[in-house]
Amino acid sequence: RGGGEILGLFGLEDKVTIADSELSNAVNALKNGQIDGFVTAGSFPAPNVIEAAASTGVTVLSLNDEQIKTSKRTRLTIPAGTYTGQTNDITTTSLPVVAYSTTKMDDDAAYTLTKTFWETRENMAKDA
Repeated sequence: RGGGEILGLFGLEDKVTIADSELSNAVNALKNGQIDGFVTAGSFPAPNVIEAAASTGVTVLSLNDEQIKTSKRTRLTIPAGTYTGQTNDITTTSLPVVAYSTTKMDDDAAYTLTKTFWETRENMAKDA
């Protein structure tokens, strides 16, 4: 589903065949010529993109301003040199991160977790 949305941002939804495959198989499928590309989401540097870039030579596509606006996500820049062969920054989007717990977590622990997140949020963002 998510991959189709991204392909749609590039106008490719009717020009490619989407394989019904686990993302964990994407790099091997790329190496074996079974697929021509894959869509992935996660923090960078992403292990599957590191492996694909190092072993097959890939181009990570950047999103333009209109594509980012359409995605309704926040702009994120992956610095040049993050992946083998990547000489320019990559413009992409971030994904929301949410923390959940069960009702078994006691109130003090939940409070401490939430308080710590909000107190250290800016520092965590700098390291991302």
